[in-house]
Amino acid sequence: KQVKRDIDSMLERIKQAEERAESLDGKIEEAKNKLEANKSLLVKYTEDEEALEFASQVMSATQSMLKDTGVKATIVRRYIPVINEIVNKLLADMGFFARFELDENFDDKILSRGFEEMTYNSFSEGEKLRIDMAVLLAWRELCVLTGSSATNLVVFDEILDASFDQEGLDAFMTAMVERDSLHLIVITHHPERLDHFVERRIGFHKVDGYSRGEEVTE
Repeated sequence: KQVKRDIDSMLERIKQAEERAESLDGKIEEAKNKLEANKSLLVKYTEDEEALEFASQVMSATQSMLKDTGVKATIVRRYIPVINEIVNKLLADMGFFARFELDENFDDKILSRGFEEMTYNSFSEGEKLRIDMAVLLAWRELCVLTGSSATNLVVFDEILDASFDQEGLDAFMTAMVERDSLHLIVITHHPERLDHFVERRIGFHKVDGYSRGEEVTE
């Protein structure tokens, strides 16, 4: 009887061990499936990491290029002397005898009579406008010189109505007219100030809420 009881106990233990073995087989299979899935994720994450690392390198290089000490500084150092030369030639053409200089940080220095340093705000409004126009036109001429842009058309929309006295306006328009290849269109509320420079004059007036233009022959 004792032997039989021992056999029954052992059979029960064997049965429990077999059940645990089956359970462990299932867990092993589940672990294998998770391992394969994790391997796939590892490959994906490794590829993502490489892509992000490359993007980071590109952004770092781009950031270095776009800093003030990067490509911008190279371009500025190359063209600032050209801009200064053009601005001063335009100022001389407009009868404004002062030396204008931009540095690499785009800080300006204006030397009146060639040696006395003055600030922009120390000039009259008409003189400021001459400086503004010279700098504006210098950028246009720089684009033409570098070949990135070229046009023979310039439009001034009420800009010349601002602060030019007649002497300054005459000097500026003379400098513009002397450029043979330039076609100049001036929109102004004071056409009488420009009559001796223009070839054609077109007047505009409102009719039923719409602007209508007609050539002025007077």
